[in-house]
Amino acid sequence: MGWSQYEIADVVGLDRSAITKMVKNSNFTKIHHDYQNGKSVEEIAKWYGHDLVVTWAILLQGKSDLEIFETFGKDEYGNKQPKITDYWKFAKADPRLGKKPIKRH
Repeated sequence: MGWSQYEIADVVGLDRSAITKMVKNSNFTKIHHDYQNGKSVEEIAKWYGHDLVVTWAILLQGKSDLEIFETFGKDEYGNKQPKITDYWKFAKADPRLGKKPIKRH
């Protein structure tokens, strides 16, 4: 996605050296192959020692916005169809990115 290792480290809360190690130990072709053959992103991330966000970044690299939307647009997250809007509203957090739902009072 064009992020530097420093930017990735900041987003996932790891030291840059940990990101460098992940990149050096990663076979991106194998990660894509595993995903296409039915392994879950969680399984892949655990196998390669990656954070979920890093694993998704690898899998989505080079994809268009529409392809990314088709991957994440699911009825259960309230966003199956694109909607024209001028604000962001999420029905609930997406656990595929390791996010826990926000409890609202």
